[in-house]
Amino acid sequence: MIDSDFMQPLTDLAAGQWGMFTSQQARIAGVSRMTLSRLAARGRLFRQRFGVYSIPGAPTHQLDDARAEWLALNPAMTVSDRMGDPDPIVVSHETAALAWGIGDLTSSHIWFTSERRVESRQSHVRTRRASLPGRTFQWLEGLPVTSVRRTIEDLISSGRWEDDHLQNLTRDAMERRLLTSEDVGRSVPIKTLIPELAPPAGHQSVLARLKKAARSRGVPPDRLSGTFLRMIFAGALTMASEGASSVWVMKGGTSLYGRLENPRSSRDLDLFRSDAQSAMEAASDLRTLMDGARVGAYTFQVGEPHFRAAEAQGTASVTVAAYAGAAKAGGFNIDVSADVWLVAEPQLTLIDRGDDVPLEGYPSRIPVHLYPVENQVADKICAMYETHETGLSTRYRDLYDLAMLADQTPMNESLLALALAQQAHLRPRLGALPRSLTDPSPDWRAEFNRKMAGTDGTEPPFTDYDTALRKAAARYDHALQVAHAIEDPFEAKRPLGG
Repeated sequence: MIDSDFMQPLTDLAAGQWGMFTSQQARIAGVSRMTLSRLAARGRLFRQRFGVYSIPGAPTHQLDDARAEWLALNPAMTVSDRMGDPDPIVVSHETAALAWGIGDLTSSHIWFTSERRVESRQSHVRTRRASLPGRTFQWLEGLPVTSVRRTIEDLISSGRWEDDHLQNLTRDAMERRLLTSEDVGRSVPIKTLIPELAPPAGHQSVLARLKKAARSRGVPPDRLSGTFLRMIFAGALTMASEGASSVWVMKGGTSLYGRLENPRSSRDLDLFRSDAQSAMEAASDLRTLMDGARVGAYTFQVGEPHFRAAEAQGTASVTVAAYAGAAKAGGFNIDVSADVWLVAEPQLTLIDRGDDVPLEGYPSRIPVHLYPVENQVADKICAMYETHETGLSTRYRDLYDLAMLADQTPMNESLLALALAQQAHLRPRLGALPRSLTDPSPDWRAEFNRKMAGTDGTEPPFTDYDTALRKAAARYDHALQVAHAIEDPFEAKRPLGG
């Protein structure tokens, strides 16, 4: 017989098998191993692996190796025969993720799962015996593959990958609409891995878990619930303004969740918008953007802005109330400012939500634009030495924050000196920028220690005045001295958006 006589039955076999066939399938079709070897030597066939051949010119695919190994695990049966197999061998784990096109996991092995014992002599093939009930696999371009949900669950249980890899893979599956929030909610392993992708927990469930966590940590329940509401609002604000020419920047105590381990508690938000001409304009825009915004079980109502004079320029204040249905779940205030001088661009950062409680349907990390740390430190130093109508500054918490930042946060000393010099010009209530950190007033030592004892979230050693001041001075005194030598602090940097 001539080659073409042998090729026709082989081509027919390969037609429904990605251009491949096994030597046993060929023998059943009347083509011997010797003939296959001869055809391969002449270039009429390509040896995919031992016992598996392909027709030259067939389209190649990233799963060709997996397809060849799958055929070799039951070499006598064709793909169409195996579709009715009551005990199928199914592509799984990293190989299944590759088949679905999710994630970026790499593996030197090809993975299969079956309810029966399956063995391969190939060192790069891994087989696993496990139950495959119900809809835990499906046929994908002729190849049985574990479902996306089962694939992720298998990878979680394998212990081969860090959580961030698996979280990215799960998000990828959601974005490709291969996995739903309901799928996540029904899967304990996936819901534990990334609870924010599950359907949102209701208010009573959220409240109960926050209260339980607060009791176990010995902190007030409203500390965790307040932090939770502020942070999901801040994240929603960032997402709502995504793609806009201006950004909302987080200042104040809440931003410390992005800089410090175990920051003290803060009850309000402090924001500014990069291109607003006035605080009232920024606050009005905030209300337009976020009044009625929904996050999970909560709807936020943003009140009318009110102007108040503060520091070098006016700020606007708005009150935000969070509702779960018709019931008020909590609220907080936001101080809004505009036309702020910065020494660096705010960076979009993912910061921890701050309550450390897994809650379905709510992000555990919040996207925010953080105020440059050098500006934050300069603000706090200057605020400590201002004089107000009621007397000298009582910003005791600022010294605690300064010590914590000095202890934990890297910063650029040149930019810090520039920020200090700018604030010295911008703050009329600051008589003079100090050359070193000293007692703001004779009463500070006693009052600081008393206030820190009653401030939620503070902890030693920086609750002691002398320790906090010594730590801050060691870190910031040189920058204060450099700031005094800067003649025009506004020459190089303009206000963001200005």
